Amino acid sequence: MCIRPEPRNTSSVSSGHDLVSNRGSHRHEEWHSDLLACCSEPYLCLKTCFYPCGTISKIATVATNRHMSSAEACNELMAYSLILACCCYTCCIRRKLRKTLNITGGICDDFLSHLMCCCCALVQEWREVEIRGVYGPEKTKTSPPPSQYMES
Repeated sequence: MCIRPEPRNTSSVSSGHDLVSNRGSHRHEEWHSDLLACCSEPYLCLKTCFYPCGTISKIATVATNRHMSSAEACNELMAYSLILACCCYTCCIRRKLRKTLNITGGICDDFLSHLMCCCCALVQEWREVEIRGVYGPEKTKTSPPPSQYMES
């Protein structure tokens, strides 16, 4: 004689399990701005086209979570330009930014974005930083604690 267990209503149990399993998951997001929408902000586009070091330094500051000056970014670009690997450097910064901001994509996407139109890719990255409101360690807003008094 074999006794079969009665089927239970597991909808509430399984939904509770789903809530617990989704708490620890890291959801990957998409870019908020399109790669080819760089001309929607003409000032940023022109600034990045003629002086990419300023934009790269801001993006690298967020991606690496340490301050990078424009001069340091220019030195890095010049060094990589000597070996014709300038887009490899900017591609690596894009990859770090994607990991920092939890954006989907791969190294091939990053490389092709910077190979085809480095200026558009840099504008997209900076717009993403602005949209998400993440500006790196030097822009962290801190305020002193309110005045405290001790009663005797």
